[in-house]
Amino acid sequence: MNFLPLDINNKFADTPPPEIPPPQDNNLKLLIEGVATLVARCGKLFEDLSREKNQSNSLFSFLNGGNGHDYYSWKLWEERQKRNDKDKQHLDGKIFPSVQKITAESRGKILGEKPWIEASKCYM
Repeated sequence: MNFLPLDINNKFADTPPPEIPPPQDNNLKLLIEGVATLVARCGKLFEDLSREKNQSNSLFSFLNGGNGHDYYSWKLWEERQKRNDKDKQHLDGKIFPSVQKITAESRGKILGEKPWIEASKCYM
Protein backbone atom coordinates (compact mmCIF):
# COMPACT_ATOMS: atom_id res chain seq x y z
CA MET A 1 0.00 0.00 0.00
CA ASN A 2 1.41 3.39 -0.98
CA PHE A 3 1.03 6.38 1.31
CA LEU A 4 2.68 9.72 1.75
CA PRO A 5 4.36 10.06 5.15
CA LEU A 6 3.80 13.30 6.97
CA ASP A 7 6.82 15.42 7.74
CA ILE A 8 6.93 15.01 11.52
CA ASN A 9 10.38 16.55 11.82
CA ASN A 10 9.00 19.89 10.71
CA LYS A 11 5.95 19.95 12.95
CA PHE A 12 6.48 23.49 14.23
CA ALA A 13 7.69 24.99 10.97
CA ASP A 14 7.19 28.71 10.52
CA THR A 15 5.97 28.22 6.97
CA PRO A 16 2.56 26.57 6.90
CA PRO A 17 1.54 24.14 4.20
CA PRO A 18 -0.86 25.66 1.68
CA GLU A 19 -4.30 26.18 3.17
CA ILE A 20 -6.64 23.56 1.74
CA PRO A 21 -10.42 23.86 1.72
CA PRO A 22 -12.21 21.15 3.71
CA PRO A 23 -13.76 18.17 1.94
CA GLN A 24 -17.37 18.62 0.89
CA ASP A 25 -18.36 15.58 2.94
CA ASN A 26 -18.97 17.08 6.40
CA ASN A 27 -18.50 13.71 8.16
CA LEU A 28 -15.07 13.31 6.55
CA LYS A 29 -14.20 16.89 7.50
CA LEU A 30 -15.11 16.26 11.15
CA LEU A 31 -13.21 12.96 11.19
CA ILE A 32 -10.08 14.57 9.74
CA GLU A 33 -10.24 17.46 12.20
CA GLY A 34 -10.73 15.10 15.14
CA VAL A 35 -7.85 12.84 14.14
CA ALA A 36 -5.59 15.86 13.51
CA THR A 37 -6.38 17.21 16.98
CA LEU A 38 -5.65 13.85 18.61
CA VAL A 39 -2.42 13.32 16.67
CA ALA A 40 -1.25 16.82 17.64
CA ARG A 41 -2.03 16.05 21.27
CA CYS A 42 -0.92 12.39 21.47
CA GLY A 43 1.82 12.21 18.86
CA LYS A 44 2.72 10.25 15.76
CA LEU A 45 2.14 6.91 17.49
CA PHE A 46 -1.58 7.72 17.59
CA GLU A 47 -1.50 8.38 13.85
CA ASP A 48 0.35 5.13 13.20
CA LEU A 49 -2.10 3.13 15.32
CA SER A 50 -5.09 4.78 13.62
CA ARG A 51 -3.63 4.00 10.20
CA GLU A 52 -3.00 0.37 11.16
CA LYS A 53 -6.35 -0.19 12.87
CA ASN A 54 -8.38 1.40 10.05
CA GLN A 55 -6.58 -0.02 7.00
CA SER A 56 -9.78 -1.46 5.58
CA ASN A 57 -11.94 1.59 6.39
CA SER A 58 -12.04 3.92 3.38
CA LEU A 59 -12.96 6.89 5.61
CA PHE A 60 -9.40 6.82 6.98
CA SER A 61 -7.71 6.76 3.56
CA PHE A 62 -6.55 10.34 4.23
CA LEU A 63 -3.93 8.82 6.57
CA ASN A 64 -2.48 6.97 3.57
CA GLY A 65 -2.47 9.82 1.06
CA GLY A 66 -6.06 9.30 -0.07
CA ASN A 67 -9.09 11.59 -0.20
CA GLY A 68 -8.62 14.43 2.29
CA HIS A 69 -4.88 13.93 2.87
CA ASP A 70 -3.94 17.51 1.96
CA TYR A 71 -6.63 18.90 4.26
CA TYR A 72 -5.43 16.54 7.02
CA SER A 73 -1.84 17.78 6.59
CA TRP A 74 -3.06 21.37 6.86
CA LYS A 75 -5.21 20.69 9.95
CA LEU A 76 -2.43 18.72 11.64
CA TRP A 77 -0.01 21.59 11.10
CA GLU A 78 -2.62 24.05 12.42
CA GLU A 79 -3.34 21.95 15.53
CA ARG A 80 0.37 21.57 16.27
CA GLN A 81 0.77 25.33 16.03
CA LYS A 82 -2.08 25.81 18.53
CA ARG A 83 -0.46 23.34 20.93
CA ASN A 84 2.91 25.05 20.48
CA ASP A 85 1.34 28.42 21.30
CA LYS A 86 -0.25 26.98 24.45
CA ASP A 87 3.09 25.47 25.49
CA LYS A 88 4.77 28.87 25.01
CA GLN A 89 2.15 30.46 27.25
CA HIS A 90 2.92 27.91 29.95
CA LEU A 91 6.64 28.59 29.67
CA ASP A 92 6.18 32.36 29.61
CA GLY A 93 4.43 32.15 32.97
CA LYS A 94 1.09 33.37 31.67
CA ILE A 95 -0.68 30.24 32.87
CA PHE A 96 1.58 28.89 35.62
CA PRO A 97 1.45 30.96 38.79
CA SER A 98 4.70 32.53 39.83
CA VAL A 99 6.76 30.31 42.10
CA GLN A 100 8.44 31.78 45.15
CA LYS A 101 11.96 30.69 45.91
CA ILE A 102 12.19 28.81 49.15
CA THR A 103 14.69 29.83 51.81
CA ALA A 104 16.34 27.57 54.38
CA GLU A 105 14.18 29.15 57.10
CA SER A 106 10.89 28.67 55.24
CA ARG A 107 11.87 25.10 54.31
CA GLY A 108 12.58 24.37 57.96
CA LYS A 109 9.20 25.74 59.00
CA ILE A 110 7.41 23.68 56.35
CA LEU A 111 9.20 20.50 57.46
CA GLY A 112 8.80 21.27 61.16
CA GLU A 113 12.53 21.46 61.78
CA LYS A 114 13.93 23.31 64.76
CA PRO A 115 16.73 25.82 64.24
CA TRP A 116 20.26 24.85 65.23
CA ILE A 117 21.39 25.98 68.63
CA GLU A 118 24.68 27.82 68.47
CA ALA A 119 27.58 25.88 69.88
CA SER A 120 28.54 28.70 72.27
CA LYS A 121 25.14 28.51 73.95
CA CYS A 122 25.45 24.77 74.57
CA TYR A 123 28.53 25.09 76.70
CA MET A 124 27.42 27.92 78.91
